[in-house]
Amino acid sequence: MGLDLAPYQVFADSTMEYVRWKRWWASAPGGASNRMQYGGGSATTTGSEGTITVTSSISTNGNSYTTGGVSGNVAGWNLNAYHSRAHYYRHCIAIEIPTITSVRVWCGLSATTLANQGASDTPAQSYAAFRFSTGASDTKWMCCTDSGSGSPTVVSAGGPNVAANTYYNLQLYIDPILGTISFYINGNFRQILSTTLPTTGTLLAPMVVVTTLTAATRVVNVHHGFGRTRLL
Repeated sequence: MGLDLAPYQVFADSTMEYVRWKRWWASAPGGASNRMQYGGGSATTTGSEGTITVTSSISTNGNSYTTGGVSGNVAGWNLNAYHSRAHYYRHCIAIEIPTITSVRVWCGLSATTLANQGASDTPAQSYAAFRFSTGASDTKWMCCTDSGSGSPTVVSAGGPNVAANTYYNLQLYIDPILGTISFYINGNFRQILSTTLPTTGTLLAPMVVVTTLTAATRVVNVHHGFGRTRLL
């Protein structure tokens, strides 16, 4: 049974649709206690966590994650791996990047640690995520999927170039029947991928990670996030 929603409604709710969702996670501004997950479990963070100042008229407050000042240092957060591609899933994380030079950002779902995900533009890991990396000459958000091969499917999300201090609501939608993962930015459809997807038996965790590619700190601001999954 499908979602009974048109493509433009995949992040909308109805009473009937809402009761079908079986597992969830949510992240709100504040400490680890404000990152909640169905069945318990707490967030894992790395780098320096702080409070951000609102920089956009449409954004909210939230948490900042700052790397160390050595090239290759990472910062960010993830939850426990609890979702697989075998189920329908909606995923959303809202972020801003204060500095868009010498930086790599991943935002989405991953089966590995923050350090492993943030270590490369093409990590040999299982993931479905947005990437922005100046090391890969990215100028726009890239839609990426991999099943652990190290040779991911990477397609540009199109639209305007990534800008500093700009609010991005990065969304994923997994359809297990079609075998696809759709990518949205600020509610607008960008790409749909169906190759090198994580296997249906691989558990994935919500994550955001920033890597500095120079001898200076880099920051990612996370405003909020949520995800919901249901069984077929």
